[in-house]
Amino acid sequence: MKRQDIFDSFLLAGFECSSHRRNDGRRLDLLNATGHERWVTRDYQQMSAMGIRSIRDGLRWHLIETRPGHYDWSSFLPMLRAAQACDLQVIWIFAITVTLTILIYGGRRSSSVSQSSALPLPG
Repeated sequence: MKRQDIFDSFLLAGFECSSHRRNDGRRLDLLNATGHERWVTRDYQQMSAMGIRSIRDGLRWHLIETRPGHYDWSSFLPMLRAAQACDLQVIWIFAITVTLTILIYGGRRSSSVSQSSALPLPG
């Protein structure tokens, strides 16, 4: 019987995605600060070229839910498209608060995100 691996590669990469608000009120946005939001396709291509097929990346909830019940996925869609174009397996982290993180297993499998989610996920 063949072993079924969870991840597409032995090595995994991750991009720091903290976006919490500090005690002084200043919001951190490390996807912006590191340039990953601008260079996501290039970053993913480099991972793929090194044989890293599975990565962890994050979504900035403060940009997605701009007001209660209103979801704007425009900050996420370039990341999703880049992951699909590079054929990467992505573990998406929704950083909602400092204490709550929701993991959604995605990447090229992202189109099969659970339909039981209460969030209107992009199609």
